[in-house]
Amino acid sequence: MVPAFFVLLDHFPLTSNGKLDLRALPDPLQQDRPLGESAAPPIEPGQEILQTIWRAVLARKSIGLDDRFFEMGGHSLLAVRLASRMGRAFKQTVPIRAIFDHPTIRQQAAWLERISRGDSQEEPVPPLLRQPREVLQPLSFSQQRLWFLHQLEGPNSAYNMFGTVRVQGPFQAALFERGIRIILERHEALRMGFFSREGEPAQYLRPDDFSPVEFVDLAGMDADSRKNELERVLRQRIDQPFDLVSGNLLRVRVCRCGEEDTVFQVVMHHLVSDGWSVGLFVRELSEIYSALASGATPRLPELTVQFVDYVLWQRKRFEGKGLEREVQYWRQRLHGAPSLLPLPTDRPRPAAQSYRGSTLRCALPETLSRRWIGFQESRGSTLFMTLQAAFAVFLCRISRQQEVVIGTAVANRHAPETEPLIGFFANTLALRTSLASDPSFIRLLEQVQESVLEDFSHQEVPFEHLVEALRPDRNLAHSPIFQVMLVLQNALMPPKRLGDLALEFHEIPNHTAKFDLTVFVETTESGLVMTWEYNTDLFDPYRVRCLAASFETLLRGILAEPEAPVSRLPLASAEERQRQLRMWNDTVKDYGAYRSMVDDFEQQAEAFPDRVAVVFEERSHSYGELNRLAEELAAFLQAQGIRGDQLVGVFLERSLELVVGLFGILKAGGAYVPLDPEYPPDRLAFMLEDSAISVVLTQERLRPVLASLGGNAIRSVCLDSKWPEVVQKGRGSVGRRPVRHPSQLAYMILHLRIHWAA
Repeated sequence: MVPAFFVLLDHFPLTSNGKLDLRALPDPLQQDRPLGESAAPPIEPGQEILQTIWRAVLARKSIGLDDRFFEMGGHSLLAVRLASRMGRAFKQTVPIRAIFDHPTIRQQAAWLERISRGDSQEEPVPPLLRQPREVLQPLSFSQQRLWFLHQLEGPNSAYNMFGTVRVQGPFQAALFERGIRIILERHEALRMGFFSREGEPAQYLRPDDFSPVEFVDLAGMDADSRKNELERVLRQRIDQPFDLVSGNLLRVRVCRCGEEDTVFQVVMHHLVSDGWSVGLFVRELSEIYSALASGATPRLPELTVQFVDYVLWQRKRFEGKGLEREVQYWRQRLHGAPSLLPLPTDRPRPAAQSYRGSTLRCALPETLSRRWIGFQESRGSTLFMTLQAAFAVFLCRISRQQEVVIGTAVANRHAPETEPLIGFFANTLALRTSLASDPSFIRLLEQVQESVLEDFSHQEVPFEHLVEALRPDRNLAHSPIFQVMLVLQNALMPPKRLGDLALEFHEIPNHTAKFDLTVFVETTESGLVMTWEYNTDLFDPYRVRCLAASFETLLRGILAEPEAPVSRLPLASAEERQRQLRMWNDTVKDYGAYRSMVDDFEQQAEAFPDRVAVVFEERSHSYGELNRLAEELAAFLQAQGIRGDQLVGVFLERSLELVVGLFGILKAGGAYVPLDPEYPPDRLAFMLEDSAISVVLTQERLRPVLASLGGNAIRSVCLDSKWPEVVQKGRGSVGRRPVRHPSQLAYMILHLRIHWAA
């Protein structure tokens, strides 16, 4: 085998223990390479500008004019950033579709030159600049929705963003805390306070005179106790709701586990943070700590704007008809879409949606991941588009629907000025997919590519405005518009080192779920990893494991037959189909000679006489007791002349006597007629007359009722008050066993006969 890359290093990176640090090795895809045909240098100013933008977006040093964006590591999120920077540089509105239609620098330069000759149909995006400040500032559209949910549902931890990191090496707590303070001073969003003024929420800048860092020393505990206590204290901060009005919306907890073993956790409320922000926070903290540890002054790029400037820019941009045009697109896109996805749940949906949840993390096999990424590239698509198409097939199949609406999260950081900011920029999109014509997966993927490109071109519409505009039927039992999300986690990745210290993310299971089901997909060195976040009010862990296994089977089926109709793609593996169709249905059993239910009961009573057989309220009978009582009753019934196929009425309430009565009748060879005391009197009277019952088993409190039904001529036996009499009269019949046969009557249920008069 010939290596695909050769990378020269001055030395190998080592961990604090002197071992090779594989995570610190440079990415070979980001190294310089010799210029080849595809790496031809730019010959025009436009090409040179584009090459500079590509290098910044893809974080690569060597990019040629004919390199294809998505083959160089680009994806949907990076395509948005590329389009935004191209638009700023060339004073043109660049739709995301242009990146897909013109995936090389040479093609993009030619396209930009062509559109520069005509008038652009799009309104130019105003620049994001620092705005004059007032004491009270409005909230962004996304912040407004979270604030409303907080007022509606009360404090909860569903919107707590967190990241937990383990640090190996000599950790300097003072430098760490100083780094946190620098980040607080740098990002105003982390110091914002929120309150309601005349019914309208507002935010204001609080002084940075608070310390969000809390230190916990666990080093003195034994290993097991330390592990349990660490999980407890970390979980405590994640599950603790924030006080949005008077509390700090940033918490940092540092747990010292040993001399060179430290775990720190960052928790921020979603009002001031998103997934991108958590990674950015850790990245900046790493750079600041590294500088301080070396005695240097931290030098991070200057922030030209703050999150509040973005809020004002967003509101000004969507004033007037601009927002309405964008909303109209979504009205048409989602018109008539199903409002609820009926997933196969383990329990009925509760009347009010809760945020109780859990997660299942499962990695796709490396070979399957490689094949899927290769399939994506061969179709000129992105990982998100292919997974979204497959997920739509999966959801439609298991819900038995022809179309589905799937939510997804977008970073929503189009302006380059927003990329280094901590704040709540993320937006939510509702992607609609139809399988009505039962297309092949190839055809469906083409449809999804077209629709996703269109939807992403309108992704700046705040989801909150979309909900208000569509006015879906509100139901507290589920979220509006969609209940399932697919999220590709390709946001800003945090660093792997804190100065000279190695960083490793510490996984903590999530105990909340904002939707019925959310699947997070991340790309790792060993392949694709999926985290299934599910609402525990609806799903059991076993059900989610089955769903994950079925989705993996579907991916394999798509790769095997991408031209097959999606209705024929497999959801169960060959082993699972064998288990369901053969093993679970192989119920043939050789019982040998005929055995009745009474025979089996008597065998159980002989083998386990002391085991509890029946329980009612505070009373119970063992198998041995139940068998003895039934034998005594059978002897009594035989003494009364009960033989095969003769009917005995059972006029008993739910009780231990009811079970004794049924087994006693069967042991005597008779058949029982159930007479429910809750039946209407006319029906009971008819049943007594029509069945010609000679004996009825009952209880003392029901004897008057039986007499009122015309049962005076019928022999009644009270099993609760007359049991000694039953035993006494049955002694002469003990030992006479009736012969039972499969054709013999066991019970009879009577129905009313209705005669129609002419």
